[in-house]
Amino acid sequence: MPKQLVVFIYSFLLVCRASYAQQSIADTAVTGTEAVAGAIQVFHRSAGQQSQLYNGRAHIPYQPSMLGSAYYVSNDPQAGAVEYDNILFRNVSLRYDEVRDKVVVQHFNTISAFELFSDRVSRFWVGPHPFVRLVQPDNDTAHTPTTGFYEILSTGKITLLARRKKLIIEFIENMEVKKRIELKESFFARVDGRYYPVNSQNALLDVMQDRKREVQQFMKKNSAKFRKGPENYLVKATDYYNNQPIR
Repeated sequence: MPKQLVVFIYSFLLVCRASYAQQSIADTAVTGTEAVAGAIQVFHRSAGQQSQLYNGRAHIPYQPSMLGSAYYVSNDPQAGAVEYDNILFRNVSLRYDEVRDKVVVQHFNTISAFELFSDRVSRFWVGPHPFVRLVQPDNDTAHTPTTGFYEILSTGKITLLARRKKLIIEFIENMEVKKRIELKESFFARVDGRYYPVNSQNALLDVMQDRKREVQQFMKKNSAKFRKGPENYLVKATDYYNNQPIR
């Protein structure tokens, strides 16, 4: 942690302590961790251009003529949060570039945009949608998917994850070379620390052996079909499974 940040936090906490001394006990229920996190937030807001969050590479925009969007949800920056260098930054304007697999942060001057260094990003949120970075180790006994960012779709005994990768495809139309974006998706279930690809209905049900029949009946009752919406099916089935009492 930079020396000037340490000094800033210490000064910030002294001011907080003096302020808290004038309040009731109920008003001072702030943990040391939360206070430090608040100090870090204030420091980075005051640091401006020197903020640790704005030290990535300049983001190069895509050609406007390209068909489709390279980003998750929208081309426009979204309200979100990111954990960078083990510091959680809230209220950040960002995008997730699914072609380059990069978190793109919009500078508060609204003009500049930076690509954060992926190996320093632990997790981030685009609006309410959480993402986590998985790293595939050399000796991978858990069968971790390839290194990259994964959206968390459901949590519980089974954690359902989506890997979204967009590709730029060139094609010829009217004797002119054009480009379009194509989305490739794959899904994984994490059970007891091990990852399983679940890109089909049967693959998901195989990791739900203890409640397989119950899940099948629930999905049938709700007229949910995998072929009509794979992600919707996977999320509904996993949410139902995770909400059942543990046997």
